[in-house]
Amino acid sequence: MRKRSSYRPKPQLPNPVAWIINGFKPVSQAGIVNVQIKNHNAIDALRKGVADREDIDTIIEALNIAEALQRLGIGDEYKGELRSAQDALYAVSKRGIDREYRFVLKAQELAAINLGMEIHDAQIDVTTVEQMEKAMNIVILEIKNRRARIIMEKKA
Repeated sequence: MRKRSSYRPKPQLPNPVAWIINGFKPVSQAGIVNVQIKNHNAIDALRKGVADREDIDTIIEALNIAEALQRLGIGDEYKGELRSAQDALYAVSKRGIDREYRFVLKAQELAAINLGMEIHDAQIDVTTVEQMEKAMNIVILEIKNRRARIIMEKKA
């Protein structure tokens, strides 16, 4: 049996000039409105007490991106607020898994998560597409290197 080659061709950009030009555009012009609507619908479902696992995952993704953007220097002064929002969401998620995916908020947790989402929305207004790609790469590396807090599934 032949040894399999380790060569893998690099992906090629179809239009590198357009890719560079789009990197300088603000994210708000790149059609991120649908994602923001999804984020706010998830927060609203959590507030009403009808959130499911998908809604929680959506909020987790938004707050992870907010933390990554903060690491890149966008909204750096809100590091503590973003940390408390993530801590509150982690506590809600742990309680929800223990209660068969019934996510119930305390008032302080709702306030912290709402503030975190407001910070995320403000970051989106000033972020370029290139910065957003860097932030997504930071989140992917954190998860891949197992530095993210994981909400464990309840054993059946």
